[in-house]
Amino acid sequence: MKADSVKISKVFSSGGDVHYFLPHFQREFAWEKENWKTLLEDIFSLYEEYNAENEPEHFLGALVVINDGTRNATVPAFKLVDGQQRLTTISLVFCVLARAIKESHPLLYKKIRKLLVNEDESGLLRYKLLPTPKYGDRVTFFALVDEKPIPQSESKIYPAYNTSRRKSPIV
Repeated sequence: MKADSVKISKVFSSGGDVHYFLPHFQREFAWEKENWKTLLEDIFSLYEEYNAENEPEHFLGALVVINDGTRNATVPAFKLVDGQQRLTTISLVFCVLARAIKESHPLLYKKIRKLLVNEDESGLLRYKLLPTPKYGDRVTFFALVDEKPIPQSESKIYPAYNTSRRKSPIV
């Protein structure tokens, strides 16, 4: 096993293609308000103390992935064994940020979108993160990423998104 410390932008390939999918045994997005609230508070406190000359660090926790080869000959694919709750929540924060700056900062909007989707791909491979279909997680997540109406489901993804949006210091 190899452990590395990497920036979150690297996890999402700094805008390059990558595909994380959940193995069938993984649970649905199950974080409750207290879980994602803690992560959001950490993210927003880092935002408030950010200094380009002395970037703050934060231990997000371990992500456990298993390399699963490539898709379409160019997209590295990984089974996400541990860390899906955190990656999903961070992706939701990216969705909030993207929507908040879409009109006012179109170039930054495009950069954030590259952290969510593989622009040159289609189907499931288009998404950097592929949640489980359980409880409607996948369709809810896709609707948020694609800025489409949210389907009715039991998923806890939309409540997490809404809390992210309401607590964001820039929205």
